[in-house]
Amino acid sequence: MTTALAYETGRPETSNGRDPQSVAPLLSYLQSTLANIDDQYWREREDVINDPRHGGLKAHILRKLEQKHQERRLPYVQELAVLENRKHRVAA
Repeated sequence: MTTALAYETGRPETSNGRDPQSVAPLLSYLQSTLANIDDQYWREREDVINDPRHGGLKAHILRKLEQKHQERRLPYVQELAVLENRKHRVAA
């Protein structure tokens, strides 16, 4: 995964106080990736709910699916938080 550090230029900020290297493309990438992860989760969840073969294991499978979903999302959410903090610091 690309990190926010890859977007740092090492150059000083411009005279208007904005970061010369925009983080907007990375923010967009992270948001899109999270949306894709969420879409996949909801499709898989519906599949489990609607599949009669899971019977009494449905609740267990759904808990595991939710756990897997949160684990997949975590690095992207963390990176998004880093970028949002950086964006707010630069704007201040």
